[in-house]
Amino acid sequence: MKPVYLLLLVALLCSACGLASSPSPLADSGPPDTFTAQADLAPHLLDTGPAPTDTAMADAGPALCNESHPQRTMGLILCTPKASPGYTLMAPETNTTTYLIDNFGRKVHSWQNSRPPAQTAYLLPNGNLLRPTRDAIDWPSFADYTGRRVQILAWDGSLVWDYLYSDGKKYLQHHDVAPLPNGNVLLLAWERKSKEDAIAAGRDPSKIPFPGEIWANHVVEIQPTGLTTGKVVWKWSIWDHLVQEHDPAKDNYGKVADHPQLLNINSTTANFDFNHANSIHYNAALDQIILSYLSQSELIIIDHSTTTAEAAGHSGGKGGKGGDILYRWGNPVT
Repeated sequence: MKPVYLLLLVALLCSACGLASSPSPLADSGPPDTFTAQADLAPHLLDTGPAPTDTAMADAGPALCNESHPQRTMGLILCTPKASPGYTLMAPETNTTTYLIDNFGRKVHSWQNSRPPAQTAYLLPNGNLLRPTRDAIDWPSFADYTGRRVQILAWDGSLVWDYLYSDGKKYLQHHDVAPLPNGNVLLLAWERKSKEDAIAAGRDPSKIPFPGEIWANHVVEIQPTGLTTGKVVWKWSIWDHLVQEHDPAKDNYGKVADHPQLLNINSTTANFDFNHANSIHYNAALDQIILSYLSQSELIIIDHSTTTAEAAGHSGGKGGKGGDILYRWGNPVT
């Protein structure tokens, strides 16, 4: 499970609790040093004394825990004593406001923005908010609302970084990002491939739908260099790690079952978004990246210790396999 600053579910699924004798909004006096436990934050922000403790919540029992509290600030509908201590960060999909709430259904803080989120938001250790945002673009289907722009907002809502990762036609940031310990940010992105590119790579022509293209996923590491600028310091693309047994005259030909380190380019049906990834996470201890693929119903792990050149090949890095898949789980067909 990711640290507490990660939002994974929409507001209606948030587990929180409302035992506070005074469930009014918390007085926001700025970010504390860390966001590791509820006890760390409450003394800084409460205007009516210390927040109810998780022990008190457990002692009260489920009946009182789920008692109606009309004054709860964030519409809490359920809590149990089993709720993890800490905070929940919410970025509702159709809302331009991101909320930080405690386990008693009270708003701790919020950030207002002119754009809705692109699925996720992250609370950074210094109290800044990292969020990909929707930014309209001339792409087919749903791509116009799944990203393109990545922002960092200070605790007071001021813009720290506003970075556009898209050339308008060929590539586009989408869905998720991952903050790195060095201050850089990993971005998920689509790259458009023409029908000719797809066929040359071994894609079955019958699986190339209108408008005659497919989208592949890549990951880039961006080093912020200014308010609206950034530098690509590392890149990995699934397009460099494919296998197919459809046409021996095309690239990437081989027996799929013999190459678990590669992705079967024909593993999905006729969908232009043949390699749809929803989320990305970084493991600092191993210097590895995990990606979740909706289209393949699969999780994969890749090596981040490679150079960009090694990431495009099949050797190098701590894992010795370059950018090939180190581990995968979920769908043997792919």
